Amino acid sequence: MLHDITARKRVETELRAAYEQLTASQDLLSRQYRELEERGQIIRQSEEKYRTLVETTATGFVIVDEQGRVLDANAEYVRLSGHATHDEIFGRSVIEWTADHEREKNAEAVRQCVRDGFIRNFEIDYKDTFGNLTPIEINATVLKSQGRVQILSLCRDISTRRKTQKALRESEEWSRSILDAAQAGILLVDAATHQIIDANPKALNLIGASRNAVIGAVCHRFVCPAERGRCPVTDLCQKVDTSERVLLTASGTQIPVVKTVVPIHIRGRDLLVESFIDISEQKRSEASIREANRKLNLLNSITRHDVANQLTVLRGYTELARFAKPGPVVAEFLAKMADSADTIQRQIDFTRTYQELGTFAPAWQEIGEIIRKVRPGNVTFTTTCDRYEIFADQMLEKVFFNLFDNAVRHGGQVTAITVQCIPADGELIVSVEDNGAGIPLDAKQKIFEHGYGRNTGFGLFLAREILAITGIAIYETGLHGKGARFELHVPQGKFRLKD
Repeated sequence: MLHDITARKRVETELRAAYEQLTASQDLLSRQYRELEERGQIIRQSEEKYRTLVETTATGFVIVDEQGRVLDANAEYVRLSGHATHDEIFGRSVIEWTADHEREKNAEAVRQCVRDGFIRNFEIDYKDTFGNLTPIEINATVLKSQGRVQILSLCRDISTRRKTQKALRESEEWSRSILDAAQAGILLVDAATHQIIDANPKALNLIGASRNAVIGAVCHRFVCPAERGRCPVTDLCQKVDTSERVLLTASGTQIPVVKTVVPIHIRGRDLLVESFIDISEQKRSEASIREANRKLNLLNSITRHDVANQLTVLRGYTELARFAKPGPVVAEFLAKMADSADTIQRQIDFTRTYQELGTFAPAWQEIGEIIRKVRPGNVTFTTTCDRYEIFADQMLEKVFFNLFDNAVRHGGQVTAITVQCIPADGELIVSVEDNGAGIPLDAKQKIFEHGYGRNTGFGLFLAREILAITGIAIYETGLHGKGARFELHVPQGKFRLKD
């Protein structure tokens, strides 16, 4: 018996096709599932990395809602809020741990952030459970998702910055107090433009102008007007150290000042600190002293001239009396009168020399050059001072002449003199030593006294006075019987080596 299975075959074919399609769909779903799993794993790994990054960063992260309630936060923010765990702050408003005096300020900041979409560099103090305050800087932005408004805030502890700012303010206040109290005028000048960027009250007072009139002006308008375009420091690369300059006041008056300029570098900027002192009174005093000295010198000169004239008359009459062939007693008196006249003449000569002492300003002088100029020709000389200069009165030459002259005249057959320069303990010892008889122990101090010894003793007394003008001391340290040794002790800063 035959049966028609056409319909069955068609069904089987359709079922097979459906099965194959189902199998293909299952394979596709399996692949898609695996891809989703892989993507999910990547997302989870990314979230884990993000969470690790957020949890380990030194910046506090916090997400709050429109009322400022905490939705999420990292460990650093929990620490900044003054709490121990995340659970302690979840769902609570950030206003709760804001310092009491700044709570309204923080609430307004939340409202402003929601309104504007962000808030930048907002500073506020948080308070922990012990009442300790921590200054916080906040930068926040609004996140909108599915109609919900959330605020993401980045928070940083700025305690160190606050301390630094406080220290800087205190330092600036300290510096300003010192500048304001200083009795020297001080200007702070931009080295590139020469514009004045600051001035202390004393400088404004000397200039005679307001702060607004001085700040921004070129320094040459007031200080060193003759140096415009030729600034010793910036243009000529020189050092200005306590040199005399002129200050031009706002009214046009010139004031003599002693000025110092020091280049400094602050905050990436080259500046000049110019300080100056008014020496008008000193100049007037110096002028008065010079005028008084001029009058005294004139009076001394006239007096010496008159005394010298009378001395000439005395000597003349003495000689005439001798021609009369007086008796022995009168002759002896006349001889003593002649000796007295000679003594008076030497005293007059000394007063002329002493009058010149300190007349000219001290100067740097080469020791070797002075020695060669005044050394006697009949004595062997040795010196180690050719490279040294000392700062002394310009009558220094007379000091060495007197030491050499005394050695030859009173040393007893002196044939050699040695002059040495020996640095010792910050000073320079200039020794003048001869090979003569030397000076007795009991006379070592007396030889510097006025009028001691033969020829009135003016030489060593005058030498000590000349050296004392610049702080140089002189001593006799030789051994009697082995020669005289004079030591000049030159203090630090008063000697130098020649270039």
